[in-house]
Amino acid sequence: MGSVGKSSSRKGFTLVELLAVMAIISILAALLLPAIGKARFQARVVACKSNLSQIGKAITMYSGDFNGMMPIDGDCMLVATAGRLATDEVYDGQTLYTPIPPNPAQRKHLRGLGLLTMLENHYIGNPEVLYCPADDSINRNRELDALRNFPNGVIARCSYFYRQLDCRRTSDASKGRLGGLGRNPGIDQISENSDDADVRAIAADRNFLGYRDAAGFDATVRTSHDGTTTNILFEDGHVESILNQYPNTVNDLRLDMLSAPNPRTMTTGFFDAESARVWVLLDNRQW
Repeated sequence: MGSVGKSSSRKGFTLVELLAVMAIISILAALLLPAIGKARFQARVVACKSNLSQIGKAITMYSGDFNGMMPIDGDCMLVATAGRLATDEVYDGQTLYTPIPPNPAQRKHLRGLGLLTMLENHYIGNPEVLYCPADDSINRNRELDALRNFPNGVIARCSYFYRQLDCRRTSDASKGRLGGLGRNPGIDQISENSDDADVRAIAADRNFLGYRDAAGFDATVRTSHDGTTTNILFEDGHVESILNQYPNTVNDLRLDMLSAPNPRTMTTGFFDAESARVWVLLDNRQW
C-alpha cells in the first residue's frame, strides 16, 4: 500500500521583512563607517609618525658620524642658499652643475638633498619611509624610481619638509649641529633680541597650499592628513602629532603661499616670512 508523504513548503521573506533587514544594515553601516574611517585616518597618522621616527634615528646616526652635524645640502651652485631652505626635494636630475674651474665632463647637480645623503650612505635603508601613507598628492612609484635610478630630467620629492638650516636668526644661520641649532629670527632682526623659542623642529608633514608665483613653482596643493593634523620630528628624535586647530589664521600650520597673512617681516635673504611663521609655531608649541 502506497504512503502519502506530507507536503512541505518553505516560506520566503516577505517584502516588509527584507526592507526591515536592509534598514537595519543601513543603520549599522552609517554607525560603523565613520568609526572605520577614523580608524584608518589614525592608522595613517601612526604610520607617518613611524616614518618620521625612523628618519630621526637616521639623522642621529649621521650626526654621530659627522661631528654632530645634520645632513644638509653640500653641493649647491648658489652658495648663499646652500642648505638654507626647508625642502621636500630629494633628487634633482634637471639642474646642470658646472664645476669650478669648468670641466667638460658635466654631471647632474643635486640640491636640497639632506635626506638623499642619508639614503646614499645607508643611514636610511628603505626609501619608502620618506612617503606618508596619507600623501595622495604624490606619485609614489615615480618618486621611488627616481631615488633608485637617478634619471635625468626628473626632480623627486618626498612627503616631508626637511628643515636643513632654514629659519634661524642671522647669527645662527650656519648652525647645523644637533643640540645647538640656534634660535628663530624673531621680530627684531637688527639687534636679534628675540623671545622666540630655540630651533627644535627639523622635519614635518608636507602641508602647503601653493605658491604666489605659480609660473615659477609647483603650485600643487599638498596637504597630508587633510591638513588637519601635522606630524613633527624634533631634533631630539621624538615625534609629535598635533591638530591644526586654527586654520586660515596666523596660527594655521599649513604653508599658505597664496594669501596667508605674514605677521613677521624677515629682512634677511635666507628666510621666507611664511615659512618662518610655520616653523616658529612648531618650535614654540605654546599656543
